[in-house]
Amino acid sequence: MTRKSHSALPLASSLTKLAATLIGAAAIAAPAHAGTISFESADPSAIYGSGDTYYESGYKLTFEAFDFTAAGSAVGSIVDSNDPGTCMNTSCPNNGSLFYGAFNDSIVILNSATNGAQFQLKSIDASFIGAGALLEDFPIVSGYLRMLGVFADNSYVTINIPLYGPDNNGFSFDSWTMSPAVAAMNFVQLEMFGFVCSEVTCSAFSSNEAQFAIDNIVLAEVPEPATAAIFGLGLMGLIGGARRRKA
Repeated sequence: MTRKSHSALPLASSLTKLAATLIGAAAIAAPAHAGTISFESADPSAIYGSGDTYYESGYKLTFEAFDFTAAGSAVGSIVDSNDPGTCMNTSCPNNGSLFYGAFNDSIVILNSATNGAQFQLKSIDASFIGAGALLEDFPIVSGYLRMLGVFADNSYVTINIPLYGPDNNGFSFDSWTMSPAVAAMNFVQLEMFGFVCSEVTCSAFSSNEAQFAIDNIVLAEVPEPATAAIFGLGLMGLIGGARRRKA
């Protein structure tokens, strides 16, 4: 993980400049559609059971229990951080907005709403949710958010985000920007689940206390391969035409 960085490469020839210009034009014509899942359009009283779904910005979230046979069991809810009664006896973060809280060692599965479409993960806000109200009970790193980014060939990469303990005001969200390498990866699915930590070890799916909050998930839809293929044929035709004119 890293904060935002920039890079640039020089162009070596007029032909390269032509290709770069055309590639830039193609990017304008067929961009990778960005979308942010902020949960602001969600029902602030919504409670989700295993197998329930939520749609926003062209993406689908599916909420699952760790035990996939527990269909319908409560796994999470939309949390209104402006309502102190929403989280009751747990320790939720407050970011002044709505967010999704994953409870009871549950899993969040993210896909494009377009079946099979690929997307990129750019950034995410995340926090731990404590399974109690006493802030002194939580270590400096209270948990981890583990994300499995699944590729089209069913291989995957693991992304771990530390979820820090509370300060005097309780838990708070941290904003995480993906490294350039991770931000360029094309996923077909993103699976998220939590770890809970003590002072000596961290574990998942063992205590119903690996709870986490997510918000402001920034994604970019990857254009269909056919778009790139059509553009490639057009570029070859332009270059071939230029060569014929010089002959």
